[in-house]
Amino acid sequence: MTAGDLGRPGDQARMLLQLRASYPEEASYADSRVGDPLIRLGFIDQALVAWHAPPEAGADFRGIPPPPRAFKQYPRPIDMWLDDSSPAMFGRSLPSHGRLDEYIGYYRAAFRSPDDVAKIFEHHTDRLIEIAPVLAADLRAAGDSAQADALLQKVEPMLMTRLRNGPAEPDLLADLAAVRAAEGRNEEAVNLLRRAVAAGWLPDGAYRSVDLDDEPFYVRLVNQPEFQAIRQRILARIEEERRKVPLALLAQAYPMKSKAAA
Repeated sequence: MTAGDLGRPGDQARMLLQLRASYPEEASYADSRVGDPLIRLGFIDQALVAWHAPPEAGADFRGIPPPPRAFKQYPRPIDMWLDDSSPAMFGRSLPSHGRLDEYIGYYRAAFRSPDDVAKIFEHHTDRLIEIAPVLAADLRAAGDSAQADALLQKVEPMLMTRLRNGPAEPDLLADLAAVRAAEGRNEEAVNLLRRAVAAGWLPDGAYRSVDLDDEPFYVRLVNQPEFQAIRQRILARIEEERRKVPLALLAQAYPMKSKAAA
């Protein structure tokens, strides 16, 4: 777990796979913890096996949105927003597939204003901080800059308080970079993101896309050389960490069905 905190998901996955192989009775312990680093490194199918999740769930992590009928699984409009990282993932995938209006429609069906958003996440502020930049960027793209700004104003004091009261952890810097980018404060966003990556931050592949070009709040930065240099550094580090994963142990722990067998 320390390896994960230090931005070394490859080592984290390697050690958990070695633990699982050496101590089969600890398989469930490893399974519940190895999925996150595997997702981060692109081993999506294996992570789903570890989590005992259906294979079709992999589409969400690959940026492929479900059809509109799939959202009927949520009994109430608010339920989608409470579904862990789904609001962030759908906030990327739906607009990128021409379904921005649909995503904003889900927002308007659940909330009257950013005050309602803040209230529903009152006891889950970390999740609010992760979701807010994505939602704000999509609201702005839909022409509602007022609600976008109001939402960001809900989370900025939380981040600034944490920055004053503790060390500038990589996750905190990355979250603040996302908010600054959503606010249009591009230079600050790039500087914060550079500091986060230098300190070991890597996107998790769920709340934050592994490829930052996919994030709606970074859309105004994708043509800036400084931003692209940071993006390439992230992708190179992910590839470096990916090479640390012992593929034989991975296949042994989470065998993939062949297409013929499937």
